[in-house]
Amino acid sequence: MGLAFDLNADDIGGTIDWPMMFEASVSGSAFSDFSGVEVRYPIAERWTDIQVNPDEFDIVIRNTYVANGNLIIIGSYRGVFTKNPHSIPGFDSATGQPAWDGFVAITRSFKWTGGLDSSYQQFIDLDGAKPFTTLFTGRSSMQILPMRMPYEWKPGGTWTQIAADSSVGLYGIDLMKQNIGSTAADSDLLQMSGLTDLAIVCGFGRVDASTEGLPIGQDYVAAAYHIPVQWSDYVNNVSELSNSGSKERINLGGRFGLEPIGYAGLTWGAGTANHTDNTPLEARFKEINLEDWLSDNTVLNPTLLSGTPPTASLKSRTYYPRRFLSVNTALIIDQWSEYYGPYVLAGDSAADDGAGNLFYYSPMTTGVFTVYDTFRVEIEAFVATARVDANIELDGSVAAYNLRGAWFSHVCLTTDFNIGGFNNIQPPTFLLCENTDHGGATRQTSIYAMGGLDDPASASSTWFDQCPFPGAGVTPSPGAASVFAYAVPGGAWETATGLTLPDRWVATAAQSATFTKGEEDFSKTAIQTWSNFYNIFGVSGSPIPNPVDENNVLVGVLGNYIRVGFNGREQAFLQGEEASNVAICLMGYTGTTGSRNSKIIVFDTGTVSAQVTNPLGAGPYNLDYTGYFIDVGSTMESAIIDSDADAIPVSAGWDNDRDQWLFGFNRPNVGKMALVSARSDFKEYIDQSANIQIPAYEFQPILSPPGYSFGNSIIFRNRLQTNELDGIGLGGDETDIAGPGFAISPISYGVFQKSTNFIVVKGTTGRVARVWVDYVLYDGVDALISTKLSSLGLRVTPENVEWFKGKILRSAGVDELDVKTEEIEEWMEAQRKEYTDMMRTKERGGRLRKRRSQVSAYRDGIEGALGEANKSSVDSRALDPADLDSLLGDIGMPNDGYNSDRKRS
Repeated sequence: MGLAFDLNADDIGGTIDWPMMFEASVSGSAFSDFSGVEVRYPIAERWTDIQVNPDEFDIVIRNTYVANGNLIIIGSYRGVFTKNPHSIPGFDSATGQPAWDGFVAITRSFKWTGGLDSSYQQFIDLDGAKPFTTLFTGRSSMQILPMRMPYEWKPGGTWTQIAADSSVGLYGIDLMKQNIGSTAADSDLLQMSGLTDLAIVCGFGRVDASTEGLPIGQDYVAAAYHIPVQWSDYVNNVSELSNSGSKERINLGGRFGLEPIGYAGLTWGAGTANHTDNTPLEARFKEINLEDWLSDNTVLNPTLLSGTPPTASLKSRTYYPRRFLSVNTALIIDQWSEYYGPYVLAGDSAADDGAGNLFYYSPMTTGVFTVYDTFRVEIEAFVATARVDANIELDGSVAAYNLRGAWFSHVCLTTDFNIGGFNNIQPPTFLLCENTDHGGATRQTSIYAMGGLDDPASASSTWFDQCPFPGAGVTPSPGAASVFAYAVPGGAWETATGLTLPDRWVATAAQSATFTKGEEDFSKTAIQTWSNFYNIFGVSGSPIPNPVDENNVLVGVLGNYIRVGFNGREQAFLQGEEASNVAICLMGYTGTTGSRNSKIIVFDTGTVSAQVTNPLGAGPYNLDYTGYFIDVGSTMESAIIDSDADAIPVSAGWDNDRDQWLFGFNRPNVGKMALVSARSDFKEYIDQSANIQIPAYEFQPILSPPGYSFGNSIIFRNRLQTNELDGIGLGGDETDIAGPGFAISPISYGVFQKSTNFIVVKGTTGRVARVWVDYVLYDGVDALISTKLSSLGLRVTPENVEWFKGKILRSAGVDELDVKTEEIEEWMEAQRKEYTDMMRTKERGGRLRKRRSQVSAYRDGIEGALGEANKSSVDSRALDPADLDSLLGDIGMPNDGYNSDRKRS
């Protein structure tokens, strides 16, 4: 299937006025109900004691996620905090103090898929439906939740340092994945979930270690949150939604849960004095204190939150969580009906020197497993089991190194389907490591892996080294190595593949497992099925329908997210032995700012494995280094027409409808992001950057204010379960160059305006062929001769036709034609002139390369032209005399002359 040549990437970002969006959430208008009455929902109280001052406001976007009809954005914002619960000196009680915090924003992803044309202008002209504004109704089409990090624990440093630290915030996001049924009969998920997704987000905030029970000198503390995303407004507002003219329905679809149900915060000190007490009671998340509940690698079974936390805490081993930088979730396992799938966090930890002081920072990963109530709303049992440097095996085949100062920046599950391994061969979880000192001038990257069965006899087992396992199994020792070196500089992986690792990791992207038809149909009818199940109908008496986009295509609102690997229920394969044709891309670069070189390492998820050599499931493992790995970074970068010596890949998405990738590149020197199409086999690329435009429509001044421009980077995500290649990209300028991760700053224009390029990508695949057809129309006798030439296998050209005419004239004899010689000569001359004029016209238009036979056509004299044509343009095969006899018979000529000529010759 060809790449998309007619791709459009229209920017409507000039109306994403971030201060306005935040102010709408602070005021509560973004959380008001849809009946037109301003109601302050409890969850909106998380904005209590936080203000948005345009003079102080700033924002950094770190990641996005597109799924189930929603776009979720995470990052950092700077607001004004009007309370000082931790008594930090220098607080201005009159105005409050600026500080950085993490945020989650949500808006519908499918309302922007259409082109920006006149009908679209009519759409946004409706009060309350204008994209990203609060005009007319005071409502916003975007909801934003703060994490309240400066209130959750005491931030370290002065207020000036706190206000300047933009690294604080959220970095990773994924959705808790659920198996969905393929028919309406499989409705238990709908009954229990109420069409609620759970987003898992993670990051970190500043901390004063001396007051928080952390090693003195520790600067940050990690945090993770469960954020419900609902479609429940379809139930609460049936009469409003049944009105096709409802402005509010257009304005906002999916949203955060408006009640504090299903929210959870995995934070340090949660539930203790001066922590969540700073959040109004009605807006607090469920409190899970990492100080108590973050366990070491020996705790595998979930414990009831109403019970006593495990004694084998991470803190008891004098390790403390510092930063969570990435999260990746796996699908729920069939036999575990009360669970969401497990998820893995990646980041780093702080080690205590034994005297209460910071010793060093090093990588850490944490597997989290949750047990929910019957309705899959509230967490009842929980386990978070951590792996620190003591559990990470170093590669002894290379020069000695250590992990101090390094961190895990990304976690990549090579399959979402945790159904146990095949023949004791396990799909590993990759952990991308950064900032490792291997003795060179540059800190380098590496890849580590987790894998291995806990209980091979269990059909529903997962891997205790990858995620915690809720059942009987082998308990590892506190120092057991369960994270293994997969690829390190100069190691076996580089030798086996011939590739080299980058200096920095920037992003990852996974190719989605293809949806079955049943899954897609179920996802696109879920709301109707749910409303029918609960007998909730609109005014028409029909079940509430699923939403449709402006193309009138149903939107998948359940299970419509990236799923990696094969579903073993449908297609089993031998991990490590058989290619799955499902790719994961690891993006990074080598070099330093100003002269960076792109790295895009692609591998087939079915060709990497961790072979368990211990029958009990613990390490060591026989890691497979011979998987299908390629590096397409430099090749793809070279496909960008307007090149940049500092360009690097920063995002990517694969479209499951059109089987191709779109990669987003940062181009700081050019000053505008690049977008490159790639075939799924990475053998063809097209630079689509020229298609990123601000549409020139009559309302363009609204969408493109003075001073507004494109950023140099784009965070792009595909939309799944649609009928076309499409997606959404957020554009801005690269920030936080030193890492970890990647982030963009807003486009600043005017006095207080801070916006983001909101780029709607839409296109189709297949090449549009534009062909110039140059032809000669033959009629009459010429048509008959041409037909005969073709049947003889000869090329039909003016030269050949004229040559045959000459042959016919000579073979028939002039006397037998009953025409005068002068008339024949005049006719031949007219034919020659017409042909000559045609050839000259074609030559002048540049549409025909001159050949010898064409040049010869300009010669005077019919014999010269036909003679030359006979040499160069006529098929070299000899003519069967019988064929020519037949030709002469067809046109009513006697063949005696020709035969006598043949005999005489």
